[in-house]
Amino acid sequence: VSDVFHRTKMVSCKSSELAKDCIARFKEHGISQMPVVNADDSLYGIIAEYDLLNAVIGGSANLNKPIDPFVVRKVDTVDLETPIQKVQELLKMDKVPVVVDQKKVLGVITKIDLLEFFVNRGVNG
Repeated sequence: VSDVFHRTKMVSCKSSELAKDCIARFKEHGISQMPVVNADDSLYGIIAEYDLLNAVIGGSANLNKPIDPFVVRKVDTVDLETPIQKVQELLKMDKVPVVVDQKKVLGVITKIDLLEFFVNRGVNG
């Protein structure tokens, strides 16, 4: 994972944040999912724009209420020593691997991160 994961400023939110603020953060950073963290930056869950969109369309989300009901709590985590094959397996199942180090969330690995890794290694090229 350490070869694929790019340490940049982690974009995250808290479960108490309003849905509209979370949506603004998705847009501001050009992302579609982000970790939801506790006060100590430990993992609480993950929120995806897809889940919020479905909740809004379905009428179950109020944009002026906290995102907590829409946070997915069952999250797959990896650490910096996790083999890249494990990340590939998770991404194939449309899961978002959250990178943690000693219970502190560092960020997520996306499909584009993995593609960039293979391009830089010259795989199939």
